[in-house]
Amino acid sequence: MDTQRQKKLAAIIYICYYIKRKRCLEKNSIPRKKRNMTPRSVWVNEWLLKRCTEGAYEKTLREFREINNQKYLFKNYLRMNETTFSELLKKISPFVKKNDTNMRKAVPDCERLACTLRFLASGDSFKSLSVVFRIAPNTISLFIPEVCDAIYKTLKDEYLQVPSNEDQWNEIARKFNEKWNFPNCIGAVDGKHILMEAPTRCGSTYFNYKGTHSIVLMAIADAEYKFVYIDVGCNGRVSDGGVFGKSTFQHALNMNSLGLPSSRPLEGRELNVPYVLVADDAFRMQKHLLKPYPGRNLSAGQRIFNYRLSRARRIVENVFGIMAKRFQVFSRPIRLNPTKTTKVTMASCALHNFLITKSSNYVESQTDEEGNLIPIEFNQVSLRPVQEGTVEQPNNYISNEAKEIRREFEEYFMSVNGEVPFQYRHL
Repeated sequence: MDTQRQKKLAAIIYICYYIKRKRCLEKNSIPRKKRNMTPRSVWVNEWLLKRCTEGAYEKTLREFREINNQKYLFKNYLRMNETTFSELLKKISPFVKKNDTNMRKAVPDCERLACTLRFLASGDSFKSLSVVFRIAPNTISLFIPEVCDAIYKTLKDEYLQVPSNEDQWNEIARKFNEKWNFPNCIGAVDGKHILMEAPTRCGSTYFNYKGTHSIVLMAIADAEYKFVYIDVGCNGRVSDGGVFGKSTFQHALNMNSLGLPSSRPLEGRELNVPYVLVADDAFRMQKHLLKPYPGRNLSAGQRIFNYRLSRARRIVENVFGIMAKRFQVFSRPIRLNPTKTTKVTMASCALHNFLITKSSNYVESQTDEEGNLIPIEFNQVSLRPVQEGTVEQPNNYISNEAKEIRREFEEYFMSVNGEVPFQYRHL
């Protein structure tokens, strides 16, 4: 008897499930008009159809190209001249060009690149760019990350490549010694927080100590304001030292796979010292990375060392400033998710090196509203005395080898061969 009741109950449950499922299928198959959904009024908005004649690429930029005395406007608008734009377009065109269909014409690759460069140069919203270029905002949101990804992939091998042999590292060290009076230096390392709006469903993952949401750009710069190495995408909660400690560059340092030259003595000295990076207090000092002496009660030699190291280390700070000035997208929180923000940052770093190589006055000067060149004198930037802004920290985690290397540089900077006349003004 119980068995029959169980069979009947199972049959009733199955019938109810079948009826419910059938009703759901019928509901989803109801035509759009019966579901009270507003049908699309037009296939393409009429103002978007005027892109070929009224868009920024076909109207504004064409005007800049045709007027001889206003060609600098093209460079100010896209941060590069027409020749450099054409060269960059040729490189990325195979990766961003789309085919036309029977339904509509694709946005040309030149307009995709121009819109992306304008986004990097101004940081405008997609809706603002839509009005200027006459491209739908949802279309812009799709192709800007694609173009940024293509820019980075096509430029990184030629303009953003880590040196792999001794000759290349020696060239970087030679320029550091000539321009910034710091021998055996292969780069200045520091991190920069790339601000962005709080990502959805991420909680406090990207919340940093400054009270904003960000990802970290860890970079190593050479003496000519170029990026030698970048690491982008780590959440802003991690410190600069933590990001560098987990980077591929630190791993290569530990494995001795960077191809660095052998240790050599400084001029007039006998102790062999390795090639080093210069950094601030946020990093852990090691054999190939020097940071300032901490504390306030420092000797004259330690103060001189801190000044000379800060003078070389500020190069990477200048690089961040130059890039943020050229690409105003970094002047405000980026309204993209972390993945797209990472692509924008990597593309900007690659473009920075690309433009320095192609333009002789990219770093040394900038243009005012009348097109006149204004020189940038980084040597006049005031340096915060490191010995007055740091707090004494325990040095038990610093190896004796690293301490000895730092002491050797200190004695060299106080010697006849290593001193510079202006260093004593900063005591």
